[in-house]
Amino acid sequence: MEKSDSDVQVFPAFTDVLMIVTLVLIFYLFVQATIIGQTLASVQRRQVELRGAVEKALPAALRARMTISEDGSIQRYTFSDRILFDNGQADLKPSGMEVLEALGRVFKSHEKAVSRIEIEGHTDKNPVRGRFPSNWELSSARATSVVRFFQDQCGLDPKLLSATGLAENHPVDPRDNEEALARNRRIEVVVIYSVRPGGTS
Repeated sequence: MEKSDSDVQVFPAFTDVLMIVTLVLIFYLFVQATIIGQTLASVQRRQVELRGAVEKALPAALRARMTISEDGSIQRYTFSDRILFDNGQADLKPSGMEVLEALGRVFKSHEKAVSRIEIEGHTDKNPVRGRFPSNWELSSARATSVVRFFQDQCGLDPKLLSATGLAENHPVDPRDNEEALARNRRIEVVVIYSVRPGGTS
């Protein structure tokens, strides 16, 4: 018995459509995973390069007083406040200028490898004494001093830079002894890397 024109199946079956959609979705997810993996590998490579350049540029004595940590696309360079500033002050010491100049030169040569450079000022929980009314103003002024030095003395693009004063609100050591307070008084130079596919800045 011959089939009439009305018996011919014009549209694909539901299962065929579902299979095509599933295959397209799997392909899309595979492509995205590949891109993300390549991007993260690029971020890690740039972090290793910058870290190595910084460690090479700093004198051994200053390098020993700096810690570097990575978390995904973020890299932190942490310094005790005593390296950069006198007690209760926001004017850079000569030792602070030395370390920031070395750091800034390296950052300048790697500007296109990073997305942002954020300077965070941190204090301990003790009330500040002197010309600053609170730890908010002190931490903000210190962060701003570092940003201005990077811009004015090292030639870093100001569009990359930002300064944030966080006072005593983000301690790295919750204990109440002098060692903990000293650890919490710090400047963190936070380097943020782009994770956009194909992007390095």
